[in-house]
Amino acid sequence: MTISGNFLEIELGKETVEIKSWEELFEEHLGRKKSVRELIGGFGRGLNYFALLQNTYDDFSKLFAICTGFLTGHPHFGLPMTCCKATMIFLSPMKRKGRRHGISFANAGANFGNEVKKMGVDDILIFGKAKQPVAVLLDGTGKGVEMELREFDPDALVFDTLESIANEYNYATACAVGPAAFKGVKFASAHFSTPLPGKKFGLPRAAARGGIGLVLSAKNIKAIGVKGIDEKFPKPRLGEEEKRIVKEINRGLAGAATEKYRCGGTWGGNFDFLLPAKALPAYNHSKLLGEEAEEVYGLWRMKCEEKGLKVEDEECSPCPIKCVKRVKGSDGTIWRLDYEPVALMGCDTGVFDVDVVLKAFWLANAYGLDAVSTGSAIAWYFEYNLRMGKSPTFGDTHALLDLIKKIAVREGIGDVLAEGVKGASEKLGDEDIAMQVKGLETAGYPAWSNPGYAFAVRGMCHTSMETYNVAIGRPDKVHEIEWWISTLKKGASDAMLVQSGGFCHFARKVILPALPTLLDMYTGVKTDEDEIERSGLQTYLLSRAIDTVAGFDRTDDTLPERAFRCGTTREWMERLKDRFYEEMDFDSKGRATKETLIKYGLSEFAYLLRI
Repeated sequence: MTISGNFLEIELGKETVEIKSWEELFEEHLGRKKSVRELIGGFGRGLNYFALLQNTYDDFSKLFAICTGFLTGHPHFGLPMTCCKATMIFLSPMKRKGRRHGISFANAGANFGNEVKKMGVDDILIFGKAKQPVAVLLDGTGKGVEMELREFDPDALVFDTLESIANEYNYATACAVGPAAFKGVKFASAHFSTPLPGKKFGLPRAAARGGIGLVLSAKNIKAIGVKGIDEKFPKPRLGEEEKRIVKEINRGLAGAATEKYRCGGTWGGNFDFLLPAKALPAYNHSKLLGEEAEEVYGLWRMKCEEKGLKVEDEECSPCPIKCVKRVKGSDGTIWRLDYEPVALMGCDTGVFDVDVVLKAFWLANAYGLDAVSTGSAIAWYFEYNLRMGKSPTFGDTHALLDLIKKIAVREGIGDVLAEGVKGASEKLGDEDIAMQVKGLETAGYPAWSNPGYAFAVRGMCHTSMETYNVAIGRPDKVHEIEWWISTLKKGASDAMLVQSGGFCHFARKVILPALPTLLDMYTGVKTDEDEIERSGLQTYLLSRAIDTVAGFDRTDDTLPERAFRCGTTREWMERLKDRFYEEMDFDSKGRATKETLIKYGLSEFAYLLRI
């Protein structure tokens, strides 16, 4: 078994920590043994804690969960490569209906999930609030887990915080929030240290979306450090055939299925895909650029390298994909360039200078900001000013960098933009150009070709509904409703499995088909592809049920005004909703019902959630 069946319960107000059994907790309250969904772990298992223990949806600071997957762990324990994910689950400050908040998640690579399991637990639940901003240091190297709370400067930059946790307190594996979180920025993020072989550190990885940083700061958590020992990791016992299967999967992870991200990274890979299709969003998504648009050459990796830009690979150790591409700017700034921040902080703001975008991405991470939401907020503000005949507007490089700092400390117009695109547009106007769904700003893909944004768990997020690029490659299907129904159903299941199993999003083409075999190998539970897909759908439906309790309904399943073009009409979207709700057994208002949960094997939650 690669799961321990335990979770760590932390009460910050009482300063207590206790190891408990999630298997016993679920059996006691749900009246059954653990399910396939719960064994897979991550977001799927984490939803149980919120259904059982949250009780209220108007306080996003009550419960914060960190959940690993059954595949989370280091390859030297016999697991495939790329399996280093832990999922952070919380009520989102950005996803709000009245006074209530919807469910959300964020995750990152690095080594955090592996180290959690080396403490002898699968999950961590954090309740309450510390008396002052602290680093929560969890030491699982001895018997049980000991906790120490160290007072910490809330204004410290992310990089300084992670360095201090590593050097002063000897926690190589940690996550931290920046000053933006303690200033109350809605889209504050969390960042994870990346230990590499030879006692080196890679660039921190971000669990960025949904306001995770603000949730942690509401608990007075500045950082969380974790360390365990190999002896506590729940190691599988693999025979020769199982070892052969792992080797075959690892070869697949280094093969054609991951070539796009292995060779170009997300930055190069997605530019190379979207530009020939004339589908690269720019200028607050008001335009879609193709490879003939010369302004984009300043950010297109292929063109930048032709001009001498040096790009180096970096992995979440160990990983053959190495999607992180480290870049050194002309001013000496060393950071990475990923597609989403380049698209939102560059193309969407009209800034096509790779050095400026590199600096902007560095600043966002230093202050602890979701770079995607930050870029989208500034892009919206630039277009708002353009409409009003004011400045700054698109292409203003100085304003881009200055606004990032102003947002982080909520100074001047930064105080308004720190509320996110939804909040800023509600206050200033021009909601028709606000690129958001359920409060979450857009990812870097066209909205007209992805109605899945409307139904995605997090909002306008490409990784919580695996439909973001499918129609770009199938223009003949983009307005065929029945094709979308099957695509949305599979997209929902696949996305939830990726957010639950502990493996990298870019490994999904290799890992997802192998899940029945891997679940048997690592947990002893025999299943098939149909049951695996059903487990993914259960996770989606349970998240939908929690959101139903929080008040979300059909009116929230929508797209930005700017999405209604190229044949995607409001009338067509309403017809798609009707069919999707029918297929998923929701009521006509898009709400999960008792019958929905019963049909999909979640009947025990109908009572718990009072649906």
